[in-house]
Amino acid sequence: MPDHNSSDTGTALTWLKLAPAEPTPTLQTVFDATRERIGYVRNSQRAMSGTPDVVIALEGLSRSLMNQTSGTLSAKERELIALVASVTNNCVSCIFSHAARLRAITGDPVWTAVVEANYRHAALTARERALADYAYKLTAHPNLVDDKDLEPMRAAGVTEQDIFYVIGITAYFNLSNRLMSGMGVRPNREAYEAGR
Repeated sequence: MPDHNSSDTGTALTWLKLAPAEPTPTLQTVFDATRERIGYVRNSQRAMSGTPDVVIALEGLSRSLMNQTSGTLSAKERELIALVASVTNNCVSCIFSHAARLRAITGDPVWTAVVEANYRHAALTARERALADYAYKLTAHPNLVDDKDLEPMRAAGVTEQDIFYVIGITAYFNLSNRLMSGMGVRPNREAYEAGR
């Protein structure tokens, strides 16, 4: 049985000593879809293969927030929100994967690197800045968020439904960041190398 809790080099995928688990057929479908979409299976998915229901639920929530068919949030804006939350939380695994996706979307590794270092220094539109500022505040200071924090997004033309998705994406990646950081998930080298 392959060890889904070790990388190809034999290095542990997490700090947890989880028993290796063969993916269920449904989980294998998630692995296959991930591989088709980004070219590899995420270490986090492989590490949690012993809890397939959790992986499947997380993947379903992620896809429902990141691939919405209604509204006006672009793929770039959704990944910007995810990257700002991940950088704010210092989640290395998530920073690698969202930066890779943002490089793929924009074709601009330098701009993406500036966002990774400090989004406030990046050339953002007024709308992107409103989204990033909100994602930062909800991540770093959730107890300080109030109704006034929605106004910059509204002023930048973000609809009420899209504001819901901004909140949902930020909240989801805070959950994901804490899972990855708490487990000590090793980042995928493929993500770091993609689009450079």
